[in-house]
Amino acid sequence: FLIRTRRRQHQPMIIFSFCLTYVTSFSASISRSVLSTKVKMGMTQSTQSRMDERWKVWVTGASSGVGEQFAYLCAKRGAVLILSARRVEKLEAVARECLSLGAFEARILPLDQSASVEMISPIIDTALKDGLDMVLLNGGVSTRGRAIETEAKALEQVMQINFLSQAEIGRRVAADMINRGIQGRLVVTSSVQAFFGLPSRSGYAASKHALRAYFDSLRSEITEHGISVTVAAPGYIATELSQNAITADGTKYGQTDETTAKGASPVDVASVIFNAAERRDSEVFVFPGISALAASFLRTLAPSLLFYLTHKRALKEQETKLHNKDD
Repeated sequence: FLIRTRRRQHQPMIIFSFCLTYVTSFSASISRSVLSTKVKMGMTQSTQSRMDERWKVWVTGASSGVGEQFAYLCAKRGAVLILSARRVEKLEAVARECLSLGAFEARILPLDQSASVEMISPIIDTALKDGLDMVLLNGGVSTRGRAIETEAKALEQVMQINFLSQAEIGRRVAADMINRGIQGRLVVTSSVQAFFGLPSRSGYAASKHALRAYFDSLRSEITEHGISVTVAAPGYIATELSQNAITADGTKYGQTDETTAKGASPVDVASVIFNAAERRDSEVFVFPGISALAASFLRTLAPSLLFYLTHKRALKEQETKLHNKDD
């Protein structure tokens, strides 16, 4: 069903929202317990058999956070790893750790996802030289700034990093898997914000909406070849994402938000994504948080209410910003 509200109806709808959030909270608590159990149990025997030694895995965004931890999980299975990111010195440290954990091989392939598709094409060629069994498309950047103030150059930058470069890598890897007859896995780190938009996150939400929709479409086209596409939608993760966020004028945000600092551990998030990829799940929510789950439900069941609540959040953010300026 679909509930549409007008201004005079907001009060009863807010009551409905609390009820829905309560139900969602109960469901979320169950989901979190199941996810936590999977993390604590580690890889089961049946899961281990799904990934053979010397699997060729390309991990982007491998220098830190979820990408780094995902690489370590692959290393423990004896994978042949290709590690990509901008920071070569960080990649070298990750590669050494991967080898110590049991990786058959760990290669470094520097990649700047902010570069044009033409610039990254030779890098994709190198990664595909010997074929791939799995790719994790994980590199990304967030945004901070009101939509009305965000310049086109900032939007272009975040779309290039979060969407265009990953779409190009994904389609090229999928085409190569089809040509080689490999029933491989494409794994994509999206976000819960692929399901709704938040104030001051317009560019980030737009790029994640695009990423999810693109790989949903790609999945429909390549499933017949035995290739799976797993899109992961995590909530807040304790990484450097907010530090590296792009502001409205394209400069670096340089701050760690409280929500990011209190986010889920990259170790736990990577473990859930890894398990989902091995099961060939199409989509998985990863520690999304109650608010994000409620927003996802409201976006379908009561969109006008969600828009009202996000409007109130935007007003509060603006008031806080003006108050900080006065101080």
